[in-house]
Amino acid sequence: LESYYNGQPNVVGNESGASTVAAQSGWLYFAADNCRIMKMTIDGYAVSTLWMGEAGVVKNINVCGDWIYFCWMDETNLQKSCIAKVRTDGSEFAVLRQGENVYELLAVNDKLYFTAVGENFSDWALECCPLYVMSVNGGEVRMLHEGYVDSLSSDGASLYFRYIHSSGAQSVRRLRLSTNAVSTVMEKANVNQLSLEGDRLYFVAPIAGQAIDRMQSISVDGGAVTEHGLASGNGEWLHAMGNYIYYYGRQASGSSGIIELNKNTGSERMIYVADDDVPCERGQGILMMTQRSEDGSYYVVNIFNPYTNRWTQVSYI
Repeated sequence: LESYYNGQPNVVGNESGASTVAAQSGWLYFAADNCRIMKMTIDGYAVSTLWMGEAGVVKNINVCGDWIYFCWMDETNLQKSCIAKVRTDGSEFAVLRQGENVYELLAVNDKLYFTAVGENFSDWALECCPLYVMSVNGGEVRMLHEGYVDSLSSDGASLYFRYIHSSGAQSVRRLRLSTNAVSTVMEKANVNQLSLEGDRLYFVAPIAGQAIDRMQSISVDGGAVTEHGLASGNGEWLHAMGNYIYYYGRQASGSSGIIELNKNTGSERMIYVADDDVPCERGQGILMMTQRSEDGSYYVVNIFNPYTNRWTQVSYI
């Protein structure tokens, strides 16, 4: 396995446990419709299919060295759903664990951290998205934290996540990977999504009774919250990159789409107009979104590079 380089969250692991895109060494690896894993260069060339399942959905893409770790979900038969791996050239597919209804999966160094939903929901702590760990080679699975856990991210030394108690109380927590010790970064945290950038966690903090949110961040060590501006978003996704925060929202003018918010000034600009939410993923300094063409005959991948301020469009069947 390659080392985990701080500041390059997709080299080993991913930006979040729910991501369908991972980046490594200039390549993007992503989940596509028709139960496929595909790859292309980070600037949109050499698109190819690496692996295709018989049916179902591929999600939670992670790339570590020469291996891709992912979840293959069969929506009609949970027992067929699995955590699996395949080499980056599409060979040596192997099932690591079967019969799990995985919500998020994050590969960090030589471990796979994941949350899973139980079948009955009779026990909140044990069945509603607890946090588990196992080796990247499969084997023994251990529970590290009771449920409900989501918004997984990591800097290679710690795992960060949101914890929701059965009472509804929320907190942002940190699990040190060397000891599995858990500490609280922020208590009584009413937040949507977490995006790790450097040594800070960025998030959306809804304002009660208003159709506008606060964009905020906090150090991974806790402490005071920093305000970055107001935003009218839906809280479905959020990515912090460099001096900016990206999210889907609506401007005062009424236009909807992907908005770029300056962390330092709070000013914003629309970079992509879209009436409906367009989920984006982050990988090695770019934003990526996949959409079906209007006639449904092909797919379009849009890649945004904040440094060049340019969109690149790639089509595939």
